[in-house]
Amino acid sequence: MNTEQHNIPIEKRVQSIQANKNLDINHYFRLRKIMLLILFLSFKLALFAQTNWLGISSNNWFSEENWSNGLPTINSTANISAG
Repeated sequence: MNTEQHNIPIEKRVQSIQANKNLDINHYFRLRKIMLLILFLSFKLALFAQTNWLGISSNNWFSEENWSNGLPTINSTANISAG
């Protein structure tokens, strides 16, 4: 402990420690919310990265109307059901 801390009344030091604990708890909850948001968004992006073959307007693989979520790309999954 340095000499400056000896001059601070014990009540002030206790308040400072409690304030730091509250900051740590608030930081934890804020970080947890951010992580949950990232997790939620990653699942949403995974859902949007799929498209299903519908074939409702024609047999043209390159027509967006024939896919549920637009044309498949290199970053998406194309689902084609049998039958």
